[in-house]
Amino acid sequence: MREHDEDRGRLTVGLCRAKMALAVFLFTLAIFGHVAWAQACTAANRFTLDWDRYGVQNLNAGTTYANIPLSNAAGDNITFTLTFGGDTGDFFTSGGRQTPWIGPRFSGGAATAENALNLAAQFDGYTQNIDGTTDVITVNFQFSQTVRDLSFTVFDIDFGAGRFADWIKATGTGSATYDAAVTTPYNSTGTPGGSPPSTVSIGGGGSAGQAFGVTGGSGNLDDFGNATFAFAPPVTSIQMRYGNRNAGAGGPLNQATALHDISFCLMPEIELVKSVDTEDDSGIERFAVPDADMIYTLSVSNTGGSQVTGAELVLTDLIPDDVTMFTGAFGAGGAVDLDGPTGLSCCTVEYGTGSPVVWGYSANGGYDPAVTAIRITPSGALPEDTTADFRFRVRIN
Repeated sequence: MREHDEDRGRLTVGLCRAKMALAVFLFTLAIFGHVAWAQACTAANRFTLDWDRYGVQNLNAGTTYANIPLSNAAGDNITFTLTFGGDTGDFFTSGGRQTPWIGPRFSGGAATAENALNLAAQFDGYTQNIDGTTDVITVNFQFSQTVRDLSFTVFDIDFGAGRFADWIKATGTGSATYDAAVTTPYNSTGTPGGSPPSTVSIGGGGSAGQAFGVTGGSGNLDDFGNATFAFAPPVTSIQMRYGNRNAGAGGPLNQATALHDISFCLMPEIELVKSVDTEDDSGIERFAVPDADMIYTLSVSNTGGSQVTGAELVLTDLIPDDVTMFTGAFGAGGAVDLDGPTGLSCCTVEYGTGSPVVWGYSANGGYDPAVTAIRITPSGALPEDTTADFRFRVRIN
């Protein structure tokens, strides 16, 4: 009896953006693609940095607020560090308190005001460069783990002629530095106007990740001056920059805004196990002997804090020399069968031939000895805390 040479196989996972290939049977890795915000993780797995939990209090712009713990409903934990930078000596009062302070000064249109991080400034001059350090204040968050699909809203971005034009820019840093995607409640382009009018303009003219107060005032309880900043790519830190764009002769004078709650998900973590078993459970073919059919199973588990899309789960397996791949109908995915959670479905299947592998081979629809590799791409998404089993058949030569 010949032993089946399992070590000849190789299992890889390819990520649509990272183009990774790992030649191991069992591993855990973080996914570095991204999915649409609000679908990345369940409510239980989403974290919210909710300013209400910290009560009403004044903060010190020169203090590093380090390793502040945060939990989600699923029991996961993370810490963050908050610092302030730039012209912190230009912090001013808002609502009778020296900023920065936490409290319900602005509501952003909500029926009941919630706590937010209140910021007010009186700069020495109009801000010439929002990326600089003069006439700019920064609010900085550093996370203890990489996070994804992070979002927050800034209230009361507006304009006072000859006094101030609120200027906000948000960036996130992960494997690179990203400008936030910015939206407003009333105008997808952020152009002022409509009913009620937005006081915010966003984007355009090299101003990615930015929002400006451009016309009129937004009351403390209104949402006219709201802008939401979101990061789909994974980040380990974010920075909000606050300045005063030129509002005309006579300024600048004091201005105020508020940063509301920050919401985000942890990264997915993928564990992949390859196993093999005989297809028959009776007779001689229940053993790994020549002409016996074997079932390869690739078990993919997402043990992380957010879902991963099928397009990000590209499974590649090299077929050992001592078996022949079956390329006919075996499951819903043709040669591949999937047992997985709702929302994940099977599969685009590609074949490779030769060594090194050349992809794009057209298999014969049966046992095809020319197939030396298989690449499987599911559709949909694999949610957090779920497992999917991908199975296909080979025959021992």
